[in-house]
Amino acid sequence: MSRQNPLTLITPIKPDKLGELREILDYMKYTLESIKGFEERKKFKKLYEEVHYLRWIIIDDPNSEFFKHKGPDQKPKLVYSSNFDKSVGHHIDDLAADDLASIQKMNGQAKAVYSDQQTLTDQIYSCCVGYPERRDAKSRKDYLEKHMVKVSAFYRGSPRRSVTQIKDENKLRVRLRELLDDEGNKKKWEKWSAKEIHQKLKSLISHDPEYEWTTREKFRMPSINYCKFLLLILVIVILIPVIIIWQMIVQFGHENKDKHFTTYRSDIPRKK
Repeated sequence: MSRQNPLTLITPIKPDKLGELREILDYMKYTLESIKGFEERKKFKKLYEEVHYLRWIIIDDPNSEFFKHKGPDQKPKLVYSSNFDKSVGHHIDDLAADDLASIQKMNGQAKAVYSDQQTLTDQIYSCCVGYPERRDAKSRKDYLEKHMVKVSAFYRGSPRRSVTQIKDENKLRVRLRELLDDEGNKKKWEKWSAKEIHQKLKSLISHDPEYEWTTREKFRMPSINYCKFLLLILVIVILIPVIIIWQMIVQFGHENKDKHFTTYRSDIPRKK
């Protein structure tokens, strides 16, 4: 069972680096979306492994298309927001690591490459105020921790389910759909009951090495806490007579004695 954690970072942007940062974020997005092949994915493994959601966004940008007229007086900032299965410390370690690839333009196209000079984190945060000139895992981590913002709430799309579990279950769903739609199996399914089909599918999956985790891991849905539920009922039962007595005191002890200030039209004296 997995527990998700959030991280939010807010860093001021150097005014003369705003355009460069926007360009980096733009081609980073398209590069990550177009990554194909295991070797390419390995270069950004830390950005998507065990990460449910991740985003960099520029706020308070006076040149943004969201502002039709003059933009805000505040200086532009870079916001990083993510939620993940690891602890906050481990996630920051991943962002600060030396083995995170960078994105470079080659022959007019953006490519993911390893560089001794900089990582993707360096590319992005070198456009922000106060980013260290001497860059290693520790200096990056210190900078990121300095700009952490306390998260009051965040959205959990799949509570208690890890990224790995979500991907495995989706792969399993696709495989079951393929077995059900297979032309060679359809004639068999038509002759069998729903229970027999279920047992057959279960047998096929359990004997497939790729889905060995289905026989090993058991996922439990969140259960009802009966102790808290019974305690809530007990509190309600105790409070009902108290609420009734309080209502009677308010009604007969105060409201019935209150002076009635409403004036009707017939009560208004006529002018002579």
